[in-house]
Amino acid sequence: MAGPLPHPPRDGDKLQARQRINVLVRTGRLARPDSLSCVDCGGPAKEYDHHLGYKAEHHYDVQPVCALCHAARDSKKKKQ
Repeated sequence: MAGPLPHPPRDGDKLQARQRINVLVRTGRLARPDSLSCVDCGGPAKEYDHHLGYKAEHHYDVQPVCALCHAARDSKKKKQ
Protein backbone atom coordinates (compact mmCIF):
# COMPACT_ATOMS: atom_id res chain seq x y z
CA MET A 1 0.00 0.00 0.00
CA ALA A 2 1.28 3.50 -0.84
CA GLY A 3 0.16 5.22 2.33
CA PRO A 4 -2.89 5.75 4.48
CA LEU A 5 -6.34 5.67 2.96
CA PRO A 6 -7.80 9.13 2.32
CA HIS A 7 -10.46 10.48 4.64
CA PRO A 8 -14.01 10.23 3.32
CA PRO A 9 -15.05 13.38 1.42
CA ARG A 10 -16.66 16.06 3.57
CA ASP A 11 -19.33 18.45 2.29
CA GLY A 12 -18.15 22.02 2.02
CA ASP A 13 -14.50 21.25 2.82
CA LYS A 14 -12.62 23.50 0.37
CA LEU A 15 -9.20 22.47 1.64
CA GLN A 16 -9.92 18.78 1.24
CA ALA A 17 -11.34 19.29 -2.27
CA ARG A 18 -8.27 21.29 -3.33
CA GLN A 19 -5.90 18.73 -1.83
CA ARG A 20 -7.62 15.91 -3.72
CA ILE A 21 -7.11 17.76 -7.02
CA ASN A 22 -3.49 18.55 -6.11
CA VAL A 23 -2.82 14.84 -5.50
CA LEU A 24 -4.27 13.97 -8.91
CA VAL A 25 -2.06 16.57 -10.60
CA ARG A 26 1.03 15.53 -8.64
CA THR A 27 0.56 11.86 -9.52
CA GLY A 28 -0.11 12.60 -13.19
CA ARG A 29 -3.73 11.44 -13.19
CA LEU A 30 -4.94 14.96 -14.01
CA ALA A 31 -3.16 17.39 -16.32
CA ARG A 32 -1.48 20.44 -14.84
CA PRO A 33 -3.83 23.38 -15.36
CA ASP A 34 -1.06 25.45 -16.95
CA SER A 35 -0.86 22.88 -19.76
CA LEU A 36 -4.52 23.52 -20.68
CA SER A 37 -6.64 26.35 -22.03
CA CYS A 38 -9.13 28.35 -20.01
CA VAL A 39 -12.64 27.03 -20.66
CA ASP A 40 -14.05 30.58 -20.54
CA CYS A 41 -11.69 32.74 -22.62
CA GLY A 42 -9.44 30.21 -24.34
CA GLY A 43 -6.26 31.73 -22.92
CA PRO A 44 -3.71 29.75 -20.92
CA ALA A 45 -5.23 28.30 -17.75
CA LYS A 46 -3.46 28.69 -14.42
CA GLU A 47 -5.72 26.90 -11.96
CA TYR A 48 -8.73 24.67 -11.55
CA ASP A 49 -12.17 25.91 -10.50
CA HIS A 50 -14.55 23.76 -8.47
CA HIS A 51 -17.39 25.09 -10.62
CA LEU A 52 -20.09 22.93 -9.01
CA GLY A 53 -19.08 23.86 -5.47
CA TYR A 54 -17.44 21.94 -2.66
CA LYS A 55 -20.07 19.34 -1.82
CA ALA A 56 -18.47 15.94 -1.32
CA GLU A 57 -19.77 14.50 -4.60
CA HIS A 58 -18.21 17.40 -6.55
CA HIS A 59 -14.68 17.35 -5.11
CA TYR A 60 -13.33 16.04 -8.43
CA ASP A 61 -15.49 18.23 -10.71
CA VAL A 62 -13.10 20.94 -11.87
CA GLN A 63 -12.52 23.10 -14.94
CA PRO A 64 -9.24 24.73 -15.98
CA VAL A 65 -9.45 28.54 -15.92
CA CYS A 66 -7.13 31.54 -16.03
CA ALA A 67 -6.82 33.70 -12.91
CA LEU A 68 -8.97 36.52 -14.36
CA CYS A 69 -11.83 34.23 -15.33
CA HIS A 70 -11.62 32.45 -11.96
CA ALA A 71 -11.93 35.80 -10.15
CA ALA A 72 -14.86 36.76 -12.38
CA ARG A 73 -16.58 33.45 -11.63
CA ASP A 74 -16.06 33.93 -7.88
CA SER A 75 -17.45 37.47 -7.91
CA LYS A 76 -20.46 36.27 -9.90
CA LYS A 77 -21.08 33.52 -7.32
CA LYS A 78 -20.94 36.08 -4.48
CA LYS A 79 -23.58 38.25 -6.18
CA GLN A 80 -26.05 35.35 -6.38
